[in-house]
Amino acid sequence: MQGISSESRFTSGRISAPTVRSDSMNAFRVLVLIAICFLAGCSTTYVIRLNNSDQIIAKSRPRLVRGFYVFKDINGQEVRISDLKVREIEAK
Repeated sequence: MQGISSESRFTSGRISAPTVRSDSMNAFRVLVLIAICFLAGCSTTYVIRLNNSDQIIAKSRPRLVRGFYVFKDINGQEVRISDLKVREIEAK
């Protein structure tokens, strides 16, 4: 320990630690950015236009099940509408 002072050990530790932390933080930021982009793509809403000119906004993609479109509306409630009443479904 003659050649190394406590100051130089502390300084060398401070220089290398932020470099490692910086690389891991960059990787974390990239992963967060990818996750945000992925989730943003999943937030599509759908406009369901009915034959009587009414419109319904759907939070989830309408699925056709036994002659009914089933989806969740903007309040999160499950809705079933006969496919005969639906004129058009448009993704927004």
